[in-house]
Amino acid sequence: MSRDWNDFIAQIRRCSKCPRPQESYPVFSPIQKARVLLIGQAPGSLETKKGIPFIGQAGRRLFKWLAGKGIEEEDFRKIVYITQVVKCFPGKGQFGDLKPSREMIKNCLPYLKEEIIKLDPKIIIPVGALAIEYTIGKRKLGDVIGEKLTRNIYGKRRVIIPLPHPSGVSVWTISKKNLRRMNKALNLLREVLSPNLTTQS
Repeated sequence: MSRDWNDFIAQIRRCSKCPRPQESYPVFSPIQKARVLLIGQAPGSLETKKGIPFIGQAGRRLFKWLAGKGIEEEDFRKIVYITQVVKCFPGKGQFGDLKPSREMIKNCLPYLKEEIIKLDPKIIIPVGALAIEYTIGKRKLGDVIGEKLTRNIYGKRRVIIPLPHPSGVSVWTISKKNLRRMNKALNLLREVLSPNLTTQS
């Protein structure tokens, strides 16, 4: 991709708008030309150490869901750019990773907007309530999980397929009704990703 992209990434790496926990760095997907974008909440401690998105507990669960639909992690990472609403690890709390503060979200949203504009994805996969809120607005998970939505985002019509967050503390998927919704969402993902996966094979 053009030098503009490298300059953009360098700008995020230099960002000092928020106080970061020690050894917390922005995490980026290694690919730069994907037409599919997955948006999570924020990197965890393992992600920030390794510099790879979604490799912690939540990531392992996400890829277990996808593998159940025949989508392997290696293939998924080749065609999907993975990012977060907040680019840096927010830190540890008493009961696990801290949720990003509203200040952190406000500071990071311009970066997410620029990622979307630069990458121009046809498909966006917001994972969890926070990513869904900042993609299509604040909605109940039960109203959007399992739906294939189309929205105008930064001047382009894009397909949106939301997923619940695969965090270990999430209880949303305990309900059988919610499990059916998630299964429908994963089937929709398999449907839209299959042509891209075939191209990569």
